[in-house]
Amino acid sequence: MNSNSIALAGNHESMVVSLSKISQLKPQKTGAHVGSFELVPLTQTRFSNPSVRRLIIESHGIFVNLQAQTKASVQEQLGADELVSFSRQYRSVLRSACLSLQETAQGPSEDIALLCDIYRGGELVWSLVELLFIQPQGGSVAVDLVDWAQLNFTQADEYTCEILKAAESGFRPDQQPQYWNAAWLFVLSGRCEDARRLLLSHSRKDDAAFRSIDELLKKFPLDALNRDDVSAFSDWQEEVGSRLRNQHFASYPQLETIAKILAGNDAAWGDLRDVIDSWHEAFVGLALYFHPKLRVVELGEVAEEALRLFPVSNGSLSSLDQTLLALLEMDVLEALRSLSSCSADWWLVSHLTDLLIKAGAQLGPTGDEATQVDLREFLLLEYGSSLMAHDSLWQIGADYLSWCPRNGRAYLEAFFDKIPVDREHKALKLMSACAKYQLDSVATSVARQMTVKLLSAGRINIALGWCLQAKDPALVSFVVERALLEYGQSGLLGSLHLLEHLGDNAFISPALIFLQKYHEFHSLLKAGELLKAGQLLTDLIVSKVAPRKFWKVLFADALLLLDPSDGQVIIDKEATYQLIELLQSVTTEVTALRSNAFVDSDADRNEFSEQMTAFRLALFRNLGKAVCLS
Repeated sequence: MNSNSIALAGNHESMVVSLSKISQLKPQKTGAHVGSFELVPLTQTRFSNPSVRRLIIESHGIFVNLQAQTKASVQEQLGADELVSFSRQYRSVLRSACLSLQETAQGPSEDIALLCDIYRGGELVWSLVELLFIQPQGGSVAVDLVDWAQLNFTQADEYTCEILKAAESGFRPDQQPQYWNAAWLFVLSGRCEDARRLLLSHSRKDDAAFRSIDELLKKFPLDALNRDDVSAFSDWQEEVGSRLRNQHFASYPQLETIAKILAGNDAAWGDLRDVIDSWHEAFVGLALYFHPKLRVVELGEVAEEALRLFPVSNGSLSSLDQTLLALLEMDVLEALRSLSSCSADWWLVSHLTDLLIKAGAQLGPTGDEATQVDLREFLLLEYGSSLMAHDSLWQIGADYLSWCPRNGRAYLEAFFDKIPVDREHKALKLMSACAKYQLDSVATSVARQMTVKLLSAGRINIALGWCLQAKDPALVSFVVERALLEYGQSGLLGSLHLLEHLGDNAFISPALIFLQKYHEFHSLLKAGELLKAGQLLTDLIVSKVAPRKFWKVLFADALLLLDPSDGQVIIDKEATYQLIELLQSVTTEVTALRSNAFVDSDADRNEFSEQMTAFRLALFRNLGKAVCLS
């Protein structure tokens, strides 16, 4: 028999799929490995792109500043100028990312091309949102649309660049195939001055028809619309129509098309059928020349008219088309829904929603503030979660989650618990983040994990520092005991400088207090302060705080002080009496009760008994010397 077998293995970043062909199952499974491949989520792949990462990092800074300034403002509400400034910062990093993707792309790449298209669409949407919902409304909406078109519809500029390059090579500009297309698109988007400059490069620019159209373009009264002086604009259009009727441009059909556009003549659309790529481009010209009195609430109707003039090729609106139409119909919630389906990730829709809510845009039914809060939080949680899944972007993701008042903390705790603490520097970053977001329980968990990991690696001194951060008395006592036992075996206490700066942390565990005092005892010995060292050691022994199996070390230390080479009495009479009394109780427990609390084996018990005998003799000799001196 032949069959296929699939094995899967993965983590939060990718999944590996391995395919094998099984030739037989019994008596022993045999077969051959066919191949393996890795599945990486598209979002994670894009996050690895330097241009995308720069977008994420720069926009994160903008987002944090926006939240902080909003929180610090009066009634937590920013002014229109501040919001426009933030909006333009977002658009700037979005455009920069798109340009960077194009510049750094090495060869044709469908993924990069798709991402560029998505970012360009995102900028188109964002700038329209800024125009309609963020910047102050005052002038003509038709004039605002001219600015929007200049930002986003650059086909005429690209044609002009090609024409200028050809001119530098000695070719006449008006001989280039895109010459008239560029002129028409400039006029259609309200950029009449750019159209004039292009027409002045025509070899027949001095003909009467060219002079006539130049005069009309020069007199283009765009400012009149901003002043709400619609009559001045109507008078100008009437003049254009009059010259058109009087056959001023009959000898130049291309100029006649320009005049038709300027006059708001429906016949212009037939001439532009092969020039305009989408209804978006027609929409601006339609609003400016055919509906100059346009109000914001009428934008949706004009957009539908543009769509009828230039329907989409396959009859099905793209998500971008649906988003733009919804915005022009002032249906923000529907626009965001459509936008989320055409975005590469949650970056665009989450940041845009946050800004819209801060600008006071109505995202749901009037008065339904809960919908707005829930939508903002949902989108930020999704975007933050996608960043949390990336090994080097989780700190940025955590910031987004922290600005979600309802569920952000729960998400942070869940994600932080899942982050593998496999390296100390990552653990330090996690601890810093826990402190930043006040996640004490997670910090305790991380500190415990690091303590156990370091103990397993034999790095007891560093483990002690981590267990202190866990603030777990039982764990601290366990690590202290391990440190003391290691000293008992090796005679090396290690570098425990942190014991000198414990402060109130020393009171976490009695065992830690003992270790701190024992470290102080060794410091006194090293400094030659034997009397203080003797008194401290006596206090440590009679307090019975030390682990029982460490007492033989304490007795050994005491023996050295009881029999100094110079015959000095270091431990005084009262301290000696205390030690004799304690030794008696230990002797009873070890010999009479045969307790294993102090030793691990019978051999150790015999050795400890011999040590106690030597200790007892040394105590009595010391007592005799102390009595004589007193």
